[in-house]
Amino acid sequence: MATPLDADLPVTLLVTRRGAAGRYQDFLAWRHEGEAMASLFPGYLGSGTLEPPPGGTDYQMVFRFASEAQLAAWARSPQRQDWLDRGRDLVHEARAVRAQGL
Repeated sequence: MATPLDADLPVTLLVTRRGAAGRYQDFLAWRHEGEAMASLFPGYLGSGTLEPPPGGTDYQMVFRFASEAQLAAWARSPQRQDWLDRGRDLVHEARAVRAQGL
């Protein structure tokens, strides 16, 4: 059973994305663009990406915000939606998990 997030604690969004075959450089550029865009939002605490092991295709993209409300504002923003739309051909699968205390 999921535990509700405390609205006053920092929150991390971990997104697993499977990159499109043969589009590695495009995926990297898109990924960096998304991190730069997120950094402009209030409450942004940092982001990064864990690379897949050799031969793997699943990237772990991490976005951290000071509160659930600030993460939600970024997650629902037109800027993020535009970024996701531009990356549609670069990502074949995505899964997201929110966590606190990481």
